[in-house]
Amino acid sequence: MDGKARYRGRDVSIRLTADRFEYGNKFLLLADCVGCRALREASSPRCWLEIFAYPRATGCCAGGERAAKHVTIETTTATQWDATIKERLRGGNSGSRPTNNVLCLVNPFGGPGLAVGIFHGVVEPMLRQAGATFTLVVTERAGHARDMLRDAADLDAYSCVAIVGGDGLLFECVQGIGARPDADVVFTSLPFGVICGGSGNGLCKSILHASGEAYSPLAAAFVVAKGRPAALDLGRVAATGGRRYLSFLSMAWAITADIDIESERWRFLGSTRFTLGAVVRLVWLRAYPGRLSFLPAPPEDAAATAVAAAAADAAASMPSLEVPVPSTWTTVEDRFVMVWACQTSHASHDLHSAPGLPLGSGVFEVLVIRQHVPWLDVVAMFLALEDGGHVRRAGLEVHRCLAYRIEPLTEAGIYSLDGEGIEYGPVQAVVKPGMARVLTLHGP
Repeated sequence: MDGKARYRGRDVSIRLTADRFEYGNKFLLLADCVGCRALREASSPRCWLEIFAYPRATGCCAGGERAAKHVTIETTTATQWDATIKERLRGGNSGSRPTNNVLCLVNPFGGPGLAVGIFHGVVEPMLRQAGATFTLVVTERAGHARDMLRDAADLDAYSCVAIVGGDGLLFECVQGIGARPDADVVFTSLPFGVICGGSGNGLCKSILHASGEAYSPLAAAFVVAKGRPAALDLGRVAATGGRRYLSFLSMAWAITADIDIESERWRFLGSTRFTLGAVVRLVWLRAYPGRLSFLPAPPEDAAATAVAAAAADAAASMPSLEVPVPSTWTTVEDRFVMVWACQTSHASHDLHSAPGLPLGSGVFEVLVIRQHVPWLDVVAMFLALEDGGHVRRAGLEVHRCLAYRIEPLTEAGIYSLDGEGIEYGPVQAVVKPGMARVLTLHGP
């Protein structure tokens, strides 16, 4: 499609190709565009086309960050260009989805309390530019999102749930949907879009990492506006006292759980609270006696279908907590400095806990440090967590598995499931590959 237009007072040629919009000697990649609109001056034939794009900044210090670039050109055929570009954005290789209705959940209390400002300053404008309609719910109390999604009768009216907050808000949402009788249908038909607005933001970082994006609220909103659903594994967790949960991020025992939960008192510091908590726990290092059992996963080079079949067998044969694990499991009894079952590449925006673990891998990666590991080696591992270098350190064990069980031999201790404290005692989980969906730039 070709035409003529005026841009900044100059006559230019405009052209729409399979992957870009050209205007004069400039262009916008459709992969960077979220939407467009046609404008008409009242009582005048003058028309304008406005295109909303977020290309990556260039330069040695840009770091792959996106920045807004909105282009306005004057053309008498603005309406036709608007319709054609929107159609191209909905299909082809641009990655945009059709105009949709988004349920936006915002936690004003998460982390440093910036989520409401992030929504109104970043997310809302981009959704409007993408032509999306949305319903905004600002949560008012703990459990608000869980109760709403558990009881809602109109979830089929939405194309996705956009979360603006931390992993705690998403944890509530997952538990709420998991309590519904139609949970399996909702999980696969209603993807989550995740925008960082809390302290840890592990799933948001994992999604951005998988999408090749820098970590920022703007990049996360861009993924929600442009993304397509991709598989997200959930863990079906059985805890002491008959409690049941679904996990999407990680299960931590010992030092990582202690840091996560004990640092809640410094929530006002945002993600800095984890650094402070890590210093405290590394100085006063603890080791917890207990048993770790796990069902090994197929080899890393196994086909995805083989992993899915093995995971289905594991779920079907999962013993209750009161029954000993089968002989096909591996059991280790020791004093543990860390047991950390990871489901995503990042447990926090600055912790690359499981390098190379993709979304929807179908496995847990359980990271283990035992008491015999020298203190300086433990410190070195934690210092290397940001870039994933800890996995190359001596003393760290990494076990790929389909299911695990933790049996502490102490009465007092802390668990952190997706960043939330749960009942202490025997606990186990089995992976449910692709049970949920999240929006990424590399969805099918």
